[in-house]
Amino acid sequence: MTLNIDDIFKAWLKTAIHSDEEKELAVARLEVCNSCPNKKKGLGSMNICGICSCPISINDTPVGKTYTKENDCPEKRWEK
Repeated sequence: MTLNIDDIFKAWLKTAIHSDEEKELAVARLEVCNSCPNKKKGLGSMNICGICSCPISINDTPVGKTYTKENDCPEKRWEK
């Protein structure tokens, strides 16, 4: 897996500044992540994907790539 700093920046920016549609997408994706056996505890109150190591939530609030349509679950669990 190749890290793309632009994608990482855009995903975190969407965490802070997002539309209602993007928020709905992130919440739906987080529901999938919460039931996934690959979900792992990260630092503090952060949860991460055990496959790609991306943050998925902080204090049960979706973060990062859960907000962006361009990103996908490494196991293709998210609907587009």
